[in-house]
Amino acid sequence: MKQKGIVTYSISSNRQNPFAGAFHDAIFNTWRRFSSQFLYWGPSAAFAYWAMNWAIERNEYLNSKAGRAEFADEE
Repeated sequence: MKQKGIVTYSISSNRQNPFAGAFHDAIFNTWRRFSSQFLYWGPSAAFAYWAMNWAIERNEYLNSKAGRAEFADEE
């Protein structure tokens, strides 16, 4: 039974372009979000990288021949 007073409009699925501009918008939105958040996590990430690099170098020195010779009397 056909209903009265209800109007529906539609477009066929092969005429739609749901991703129109999505790639372009994604690039600029990603850059905008990254640049606005960088100062929150950037310095702490740089410090963590520096601290980890220092710890690795210190560990390699302490386990080397020269490092063991330098700190042999402390054990």
